[in-house]
Amino acid sequence: MELQQDQQETFENFHRLERILSQFLPTSPSSDTFLEIQTCSSPKDVPSPLAIGELPLTSQGIPYDQLVAFKLGPFDQERFISFRRDILQELSKPDYEIDHAWSVSEYRRNLHQQAQLFTKGARFLRVQDIESDPLLFLNNLRMVFPHDVSFSAKITITFQLFGGSVLALGTKPHHEKYLDKVNNLELLGCFAMTELGHGSNVRSILTQATYDAVSQEFILNTPSLEATKVWIGNAAHYGNIAVVFAQLLLDEKKMGVHAFVVPLRNAEGKLEQGIEIGDCGMKVGWNGVDNGWIRFHHVRIPRENLLNRFANVAPNGEYTSQFSSKGQLFAATLSQLMVGRLLYFIGPSAAIHACLKAGLYFAFQRTQFGDSKHNARETQLIQYPTHFVELMKGLAFVYVFESAGNEMCQRLFDAFKDEQKREEFHALMSGLKAYICEYTPRFASKIRVMCGGYGYSAYARIGEMRRDLDIFQTAEGDGTVLHQQLARYLIINYQKELSSYSGKFQLVQEKMNDFLYKSNPLNVRSTAVSYICSRAFFLKCFHFQVRYLKHSITMKLRALRFAKLPPMTAWSNCLLEIVELSKAASRLFALEQFHARIAKCTDAKLNQALELISVVYSLSVIDEEIGFFRNTDFIGSQQALRVRELFVEKCRELTELSIVLVNASEPYLPQQILKSFLTDDKTNYMLGFFNIVKNVKL
Repeated sequence: MELQQDQQETFENFHRLERILSQFLPTSPSSDTFLEIQTCSSPKDVPSPLAIGELPLTSQGIPYDQLVAFKLGPFDQERFISFRRDILQELSKPDYEIDHAWSVSEYRRNLHQQAQLFTKGARFLRVQDIESDPLLFLNNLRMVFPHDVSFSAKITITFQLFGGSVLALGTKPHHEKYLDKVNNLELLGCFAMTELGHGSNVRSILTQATYDAVSQEFILNTPSLEATKVWIGNAAHYGNIAVVFAQLLLDEKKMGVHAFVVPLRNAEGKLEQGIEIGDCGMKVGWNGVDNGWIRFHHVRIPRENLLNRFANVAPNGEYTSQFSSKGQLFAATLSQLMVGRLLYFIGPSAAIHACLKAGLYFAFQRTQFGDSKHNARETQLIQYPTHFVELMKGLAFVYVFESAGNEMCQRLFDAFKDEQKREEFHALMSGLKAYICEYTPRFASKIRVMCGGYGYSAYARIGEMRRDLDIFQTAEGDGTVLHQQLARYLIINYQKELSSYSGKFQLVQEKMNDFLYKSNPLNVRSTAVSYICSRAFFLKCFHFQVRYLKHSITMKLRALRFAKLPPMTAWSNCLLEIVELSKAASRLFALEQFHARIAKCTDAKLNQALELISVVYSLSVIDEEIGFFRNTDFIGSQQALRVRELFVEKCRELTELSIVLVNASEPYLPQQILKSFLTDDKTNYMLGFFNIVKNVKL
């Protein structure tokens, strides 16, 4: 009897899903397949396949405009809309065409020309906006990303890394001398921090800047091979100036890492005296950017080229600093570059949304296999759990973490003004950047595979996104290092809490609450949908993981220090748990910000859809972390199985809304710029692909 009921339920669910998905499909009384290409005598005679039909902008009453406003968050302002419209119009011009058959030298040269054209007249980007109007700067730069990742990288390097460093670390004379020239690309800047021997460990870089009080100049020198600056964007061929990070030497005494403005090439494009530059050659991605290596051979620059907001060298060589230690100066220097981390969060988020849209469009259109005995049409890929589970998990991830990114954008202005908020912002942004940059290349690879041979085409742009996303895992900070920055911030604050009586009392209370929770079978054994799919359950799980990891790491560190291990060794012995803490904290922050955003929604249908996204995201995290929750007895065995079952069920439910949800990205991922045949809702993927390749000549 139970088997019959299960079969009946399965049958009803199948037909329910079929009815729902039919709204996305064209009707064709004469064909039993979704898309059909007839046999033709020659390519020019290929008729248009059956039309896909209009993909709905709304579904089940969700107001599309409010959905778009939710996704845009702080960027849903008329002035931002106007700029996005103007940038779209600019990048749609023939001057910005990208040819996938370009050689590397052609690619670099043409992107350099496009960058010069785009920045002409400082219409869209100004370095000064990083501090005065950061949301406008981020809004406009985000619109550039889907055009070409190398193009956006080239722009970002000179505006944010070079120009932003001058703005944040320099003073008014530096701003007046350099920034307007950056805005119109008269100066194409570089950011020279990484060396052959040191990447993430910037504090130990070896490039030297020795002060000569007689000439009032700094002498930059590369003392060894490992001190060679490397992977410096824009440096190999086109960059004419750089912010160089070097060890300041005063009377042979090391004063720590400082930043200097160093000209690389003169107006004719020739290298300045003492500058040696070479090309880093072919890379996995970003081959439109001319990354180079730089060596300095006793290069002299004026004393005024020291970016001296926090520390200065007087003409007589007297050194002054706002901070009492080198460590504080170093931390202040790097914390000023937090906009870069935010950009490295927004960029991958946009790229993965583009890949997700391609994967979803393809999954709805592509049919594969079917029940031939009943003469049924082939089954859409979106109906296979192996497809819709991964796609819905990605859709939920994008929505939740994009919401977290929007929250960080709103906090940016306060972070510029308040040191305490800046410290928290820097820690959170480090963990979030590391998390999303680890996730996005893996998800792009899954999308590529899900789209089969079409995903392998360069004209789908999935492979390009996957390739160019790879560097985000290490650029602007290696993920493992960034995770440690967030974890260190959390653990230090936790240790401060434990040092007080109120903190100790809270710890005892939390331990007791956890014990009582796990001792109650109604909590760890309940398989009710109303409980497992509730916010209360999700937040209990997420908070418990962060709380457990903070405490266990703190206790382990104390034990190792008691055993007389050096601090660095003790920390390294906890590194696996430390990284997991940062990831757990990032996931919790993203979920809480998403919940806060949902609370502001007034439309019931939109609220319901967003809540479903929250459920899919939360269940996916718990399912992936089920080993942790089982090992700590926070979730029972039957409850763990139920989590997986409901996760798949909710993914299936979210599939019904996925097209309208993914299309809400249109304001910053317009098809006119994206130009992927898989994301074109005006034609189907077969016709789009064939219209391209029938004219290809290599």
